[in-house]
Amino acid sequence: MILYLALLFPLSYLLPTINQEQTTTTIPEQPKPLSRLETTKLFQHALHPFQLTPFQHRGKREVKEEELTLTTMITIDRLETLLTLFHKWKGTNHSFYAGNGCINIFIGPISATLHVASLSANHLITTLATLNNFLAQHQDLSSHLDIHLTISPYDRQFNLWRNIARYYARSDYILMIDVDFMPTDIYTKWMRTKQWRQIVSGKGRAINGQKPGKKCGLVVPAFEYAPAELTASKRKKTPGKIEVKSRMVKKDEMPEKHSHMPESKAQLLPLLSTGEVLMFHGKWKRGHAPTDYDRWVSTDKMYKVEEYNFNYEPYVIMAKEGAPW
Repeated sequence: MILYLALLFPLSYLLPTINQEQTTTTIPEQPKPLSRLETTKLFQHALHPFQLTPFQHRGKREVKEEELTLTTMITIDRLETLLTLFHKWKGTNHSFYAGNGCINIFIGPISATLHVASLSANHLITTLATLNNFLAQHQDLSSHLDIHLTISPYDRQFNLWRNIARYYARSDYILMIDVDFMPTDIYTKWMRTKQWRQIVSGKGRAINGQKPGKKCGLVVPAFEYAPAELTASKRKKTPGKIEVKSRMVKKDEMPEKHSHMPESKAQLLPLLSTGEVLMFHGKWKRGHAPTDYDRWVSTDKMYKVEEYNFNYEPYVIMAKEGAPW
């Protein structure tokens, strides 16, 4: 994979959960679930019992092949989180920082897998009513969003849920991230170019570490604010190295000044140097360390991820077809 310079920050600590008591018990006619044979063939590594209904909700807006679809996974209590991500995603200018410029991201659709853990019919009716009521209240989100329903008592099948959202994306390109992350906005001349699409499709000029004509993924480095109680005196850093001791930040740990995210690398670097911002999930180095954050800090050029390991979990921009599952 090729490292692609960008910023992502968790946003779930800023959000309330939805009140499921406000749901009704009536739902409109639903799409037909896939048969056991169909789901077994498509997603052979799923733990059963497992039921999948693609396009439980289908957005009304037309989707163009060249657009970038945001793919993610949710549970019913994360609808507010999804809404906040959508508002960020559809902002006036959407681009990711890349070297000295930006790559434009179309305000594209969202393809999300909704996981329901209970096999109870009453629970399913309540869940779908909650979903339908929420989308009825947020028509803009509704028109941009495709929901794929999966019912299984097994939690944490994250790769399965990611692959479902990817498989049913209606454009040729996807950004695969978790729902509680927020992409930053940056405004430069590169936001109107097609270079990012040419890179991931392998149809443009090869960049550093990319074989001509070969597709690649553009890794989106992820960051998080340090917990408020982690004072400067407690942040043990080696000169030139990024502190990687971190954890998910809760709402009550977030200082008021952290409500505004840095929108460029220039704004981010001072926060990294003081330890206010950290590599995401630094406690699990194998998950994000292959991105090589130290190298990211020191260069404005794309570079190949060299130290890949099986546990690497980057957030990535890539072509929908051709990448491994």
